[in-house]
Parts: sequence; C-alpha cells; structure tokens
Amino acid sequence: IEEVPEKAVFAVCRPNPVTENAAIVWQQPADGVVRVDLFDLQGRHQACICNQWCAQGENKAEFSAVAKMWQPGVYLAKITIANSQPVIIKILRQ
Repeated sequence: IEEVPEKAVFAVCRPNPVTENAAIVWQQPADGVVRVDLFDLQGRHQACICNQWCAQGENKAEFSAVAKMWQPGVYLAKITIANSQPVIIKILRQ
C-alpha cells in the first residue's frame, strides 16, 4: 500500500452528475492561493470559479451559474493549490 503524500489534495464535485446547483469541494493541506478552472472535453476554458487565497482544510467554490449554461456532457475541473500538482476531476452535466 502506497502512502498518501502529505501535500495531497482531495477534490470532488457535488452533486455529480450536475443538474443545476453545483460546487467543487476540496480538502487543502495548507494555506495558499487556489485556482479552479472549468474546461470542456475539447480543452476550451469555460470559467475560472476560484482564484484566491484559501485556508487549510475544506473549501468550496460554487459554479451553479456556469453549470446552468452547459449542454449535457462531460466537463473537467482543474484545481491548483499554490505550487502543487493540479488535480483534475470529471464533471457530468445531465
């Protein structure tokens, strides 16, 4: 069993699949600047829903206004905290 790195970032979309109300929720290992970007599967940038300093622990960025404009399909969220490796999660829009 591999150990989880101390700087690991865990993120989910709630709910997933998305209907209208939605948020990206992540557990942050340390204080720092966070950027959360949303993309379609062709790599086109849809929105930046967070670009600010966030405290260690659980944080959330709502994106209901963006999700309401999406067509049904698969989208991606890229969560980057400070200088960490980005985390990519899949979002399904019904």
